[in-house]
Amino acid sequence: MDETTQRALDGDRDKATLNLAQRSRLMEAEQLIAATIAAVPDEPMPDLGPAVLRAIASRQAASPAQRPSPWAWLWRPRSVTMRLRPAYALGVVAIALAVMTTLPGGGSAPPAGDPAQVLTRFEFVAPGAHRVTLAGGFTNWQPDIELTPGTDGTWTVVVPLEPGIHTYAFVIDGERWVPDPASPSYDDGFGGQNSRLALLPADVVRQ
Repeated sequence: MDETTQRALDGDRDKATLNLAQRSRLMEAEQLIAATIAAVPDEPMPDLGPAVLRAIASRQAASPAQRPSPWAWLWRPRSVTMRLRPAYALGVVAIALAVMTTLPGGGSAPPAGDPAQVLTRFEFVAPGAHRVTLAGGFTNWQPDIELTPGTDGTWTVVVPLEPGIHTYAFVIDGERWVPDPASPSYDDGFGGQNSRLALLPADVVRQ
């Protein structure tokens, strides 16, 4: 995300000053934040503080005297005041989850790398078309993804996408932009219609 769009997401810049691509990225970010917040369970999170402190105390008692560890400073009780903006809240949640996976009983943290992508199948029926392409926020709205025609006039393609909210449209013969009739559509603000797709992480789908 560029600095101008980030400032608009933080509320430091008027959204009306953004161009089409920036407005699309801003909408995707706002929808992803809303979907993530909505997916957070209502049940209170368990208090891990006492268990963590007991585990640290038992390890210190069993270990010989040594120089203070930086982790001792991290877990030392202190008062902290934080003011989170919506754009930063997701990062804090991600860091908290990464730390929790390293605690006793929390399992091992996944290896570093890109988030797991979801193989997504796009399908569009256009018997008379000579060429069908796919454009969306994941291509910077460039119609670069070619669909493969079938014998029945159905065009398909499978695209690996990251979990989240994606907006897209099909382009017929390089000229006509049309929404996906199989997905919810919305007004793009410029007299056209785009489609919207929400993808959950693969591990959430399996649960």
